[in-house]
Amino acid sequence: MRYKIADEMYEVEDGTEKVSITRSLADVWQGRSGAAGECMNAKCVLRNAASFPHPVLAVSVIKTVVLVVDRPGHAVRYMLSERDSRLIHEHDTEQVGEPGALTLRVPTGTRRQGAYRDRSQPGKRPSFTGAHRRHLVRGEQARVKAAIAATTADAQEGTA
Repeated sequence: MRYKIADEMYEVEDGTEKVSITRSLADVWQGRSGAAGECMNAKCVLRNAASFPHPVLAVSVIKTVVLVVDRPGHAVRYMLSERDSRLIHEHDTEQVGEPGALTLRVPTGTRRQGAYRDRSQPGKRPSFTGAHRRHLVRGEQARVKAAIAATTADAQEGTA
């Protein structure tokens, strides 16, 4: 997986363990709203770099995704909770933030790297025969059923 951070492409892999850090009031004040690498959460991550299981060279925070650059051309991806992303939105729009706990979670489910994302058939992988199963819309289903009923009725009248 690749992400664009500050006009450069980075190879990205998912984090291996959850990281819990504390956002201080200084992070809120120093954070620049709307800047992915200088927001309050980015300042918090950089200040708490020792809490991570890998080096922290730079940070980019976008909505629910936190990308931590650990070496040139490579980053580690973490996810934020809904509450934390709501706080980011408030900080970006109203320049309001609050100190508190910040938990960077390991991506799970369909958010993890390499996960299959077809929501039409949960739990199933596609067959690679080239044929895709498409569902009929409701109107088409009714027309097909009517056509089948008409042909079977004609066939039954012809044999009787």
